[in-house]
Amino acid sequence: MRNFLHGVLAAAWLMAATSAHAAVWTAVDDAQLRSDIEILADAGVVDGIVTQWPLPWAGLLKRLETKGALTNQPAYVVAAAQRVLEQGKAKTSHGSHAEVSVDTTNDPSFVRGFDALGRQKVQTQWAAEMILSPSTLLHLNIGMQSGNPFKPPAPPNIVPRFDRTTGYSVIGYNFDDRPDHQTLVFDGSYLAQNIGNSVVYAGYLPHWWGPGWISSLMMSTNARPFPQIGISRRSTEAFTWPILRWLGPWQAEFLVGVLDGPGLTRNILTDSLRIVVNPALGLELGFSRTQLLCGTGHPCKPLVSLFQVKHDLNNPDNSNSAGQFDIRYANSIVGIPFSVYMQDMFMDAGLPHLEDDSNVFGASVWIPRGDRTIRVTAEYTSSVPTANLFTFGDYEHGWAYNSAKYPEGYRYRGSSLGFSLDSDSRLLTLQASYDDAHDRVYTMSLDRAEVSNKCNVIACAFEGIYGNVVTTSAVTINMMEGKVSLPFHNMKLDLALRIQDDQPRPSHGWTGGLEIALRRQL
Repeated sequence: MRNFLHGVLAAAWLMAATSAHAAVWTAVDDAQLRSDIEILADAGVVDGIVTQWPLPWAGLLKRLETKGALTNQPAYVVAAAQRVLEQGKAKTSHGSHAEVSVDTTNDPSFVRGFDALGRQKVQTQWAAEMILSPSTLLHLNIGMQSGNPFKPPAPPNIVPRFDRTTGYSVIGYNFDDRPDHQTLVFDGSYLAQNIGNSVVYAGYLPHWWGPGWISSLMMSTNARPFPQIGISRRSTEAFTWPILRWLGPWQAEFLVGVLDGPGLTRNILTDSLRIVVNPALGLELGFSRTQLLCGTGHPCKPLVSLFQVKHDLNNPDNSNSAGQFDIRYANSIVGIPFSVYMQDMFMDAGLPHLEDDSNVFGASVWIPRGDRTIRVTAEYTSSVPTANLFTFGDYEHGWAYNSAKYPEGYRYRGSSLGFSLDSDSRLLTLQASYDDAHDRVYTMSLDRAEVSNKCNVIACAFEGIYGNVVTTSAVTINMMEGKVSLPFHNMKLDLALRIQDDQPRPSHGWTGGLEIALRRQL
């Protein structure tokens, strides 16, 4: 599938006769854009779908261009609308477009939130968009990266034997944790075809599913995007059918991909489905399901696995399923908008089992200062699984992101598909962000990270299901990061400085990092 996608993208690029610029979706790494959109959604200016990124530009622009959309809104809401509208029109207007970017650092951060910068010590990328037809868009990213510098050496792997009926391993094993050494990358490239109110795409599209600013449990930008095909709505408009109209604005996406990195089990298929509804102003509910299926040594019945919801000892499934639900509620007190949110992930998603729970809890407050705001976010994430959502202290160490069927678990090229600290970890973050009158954005973050724990080992976890890809043994790290984003006429410069009192094992001791990222429009 990877070679097929490369061929499709290259062929489309060569066949294109004209160049134009008309992005389908918002970026999945622009924290200021996300903050502005949440302000607008919570004020009722745009649809309240803000937890499934990337967001479609079509619905946002339609609502913002509605006559009277900003009537009686405070200055900071009007300013946010103007910034989003300006960026949206620039991204969706016709005309040639290309950009180059470079990101370099001496020490990439092991905490990767929504606004994370580079994964490697050096990354470069060239990007361009072009219209192949009135309904077909090609977005091409070609980049290069250095090898992953902070991955610990992988422990010796024990090749598992599989029961051909159930797909379960019949001996214990360590997961496969090979660092990502791919140099040429196409991350962010995709070919999109509009069909009515849907868009079908193929490529390497990044996703962030969930309300968290620092963590998303199953689908985030922590790992590189994998090759995939999918279908998503182009607008978040509500149903017109009376029986479903009460659900309000909604979004849905389904994708199928290949985890084609190195590993003991090769070419694992994965599928993900997410549905989000906005039944009342300020209330957003999201549900998703992700599966691992097929791959070397496993029975491969993808259609059967997709619709098999029930599994137990008498009805074993051929895949491994994880589920997730989240809720976000927003309102205001004395003119100060706020949101509270939670996300729950259960690693055994087949009925009657909904267990092995990990959680995100958080809250954000936007403090108005004229036509600008200060966003303050507090967020806590735990991937130390409990038996279910309502059991505290009944831990099931080793289950988060690990699988009794797949040694690599829910990871791609050595990184978790969700939480950046991987399994059996906790993260507490306090973050403040301020944008000034010149659109400069200043962000300060304080993190306390408990990466893995002493029970994430075979001695007290389930046999063959344990491990953490960030560190070789448990460690607690306190980190402080300051970041500034400086826009120019056709450039954007990001500077980040961080210091921490320890490091993921096998490294030890204090360390600091300086990161510089530059993006220039051509």
